[in-house]
Amino acid sequence: MPLLKSWLARFRLQARGRQITAIISARPRAWLWGVGLALALGGCSALRLSYNNAPTLLYWWLDGYADFDKSQGAQTRAELSKLMDWHRKEELPHIADLFGSAQSLASGPVTGTQVCAFYEKALTRMDALSERVLPSAAAIVPSMTSAQLDHMAKAFEKKTRKWREEYQRIDKFTEFPQALLDHKADLENKTVVSFCTGGIRCEKAAILMREVGLEHVYQLEGGILK
Repeated sequence: MPLLKSWLARFRLQARGRQITAIISARPRAWLWGVGLALALGGCSALRLSYNNAPTLLYWWLDGYADFDKSQGAQTRAELSKLMDWHRKEELPHIADLFGSAQSLASGPVTGTQVCAFYEKALTRMDALSERVLPSAAAIVPSMTSAQLDHMAKAFEKKTRKWREEYQRIDKFTEFPQALLDHKADLENKTVVSFCTGGIRCEKAAILMREVGLEHVYQLEGGILK
């Protein structure tokens, strides 16, 4: 994705050569999705309290990874406050539209085309968020010490290891058939959409899922490259 590649280039440049690529390469957008999820809570009145306190909650979450010093903490809080102001004014209407689309989908049968369209809308909102967040992040990262970077690396590794254990991530496609059988019961009567880089593996996965009896299976034709 051009935007993500551009971000990574800017991030490396702003970090002034520090070895931070390994820390974020495994899950380069994971924390952005976390930010987006927290900010998106504003679209639901029942969760308004969480949205209104998003800057504080996000700061605690980020500090758990970065272990900010006093100066970095103050700068991060200020940037999160600016982000919140921007999100209220610019993004909430788009988030409301996104939630409206989700509500419409939930009211009836869902097709693969509809799911893919919703996914594209969500990605567009994440791209808008990344454009707003990353310059602020790039301004803070150069001030981080080697100890902080090590702390981040260990935190990411711990989360990744837990994620792999919980979701039984596979490392190659030949492991997919067994993983499918292990989780078949969880997928029964659910709509499953698969996607991959060029469309070949997701097409094979869709065939295998249909062969084991899963009915509502779709794939993104041509993969994400198309």
